[in-house]
Amino acid sequence: MLKSLPTLEKNGARLELCSPKPGGKVGGLLESPIVKWHGYRPSLEAIRILQERCDVLWLPYLNPAGEHERLYRTHFPSKLCDYLQTGMAVWVTGPEIATGVRWWSGRSHYRGTSLRALLKKYQEKETARWEDAQHSIDLRNGFGLESKETKEFTQLFQ
Repeated sequence: MLKSLPTLEKNGARLELCSPKPGGKVGGLLESPIVKWHGYRPSLEAIRILQERCDVLWLPYLNPAGEHERLYRTHFPSKLCDYLQTGMAVWVTGPEIATGVRWWSGRSHYRGTSLRALLKKYQEKETARWEDAQHSIDLRNGFGLESKETKEFTQLFQ
């Protein structure tokens, strides 16, 4: 994500983070003028903040995975399910070894698209955000997330 900051900044993007304070190298994110850190927030509050302030929910994996390779190969990110439940556009980027990236790549209409190309698409095509949001809703419904709890969760944001 740190390596993406210049591309994001050049394209007028900003990052909104709802998380515990990032540490280590990732902590450098907080020094960027395009990053707004909201601190840790419970899921519903974080989703509300992101829905109000963002066009896209981005799930970036470290690439290369480095010390996280085993985790990426064996763990499916619950955050991806949370993101799909919002009905917003979702991007998942990272190494192909990551289960979330593999799942997304097999279903996404922008498979293999670079962050730069995605940002350009959003700048050039007014309907891109809505098309990606509809795609996320279709994936959510196909993923079996339309449980009673999901419907109640989704209704909170309508």
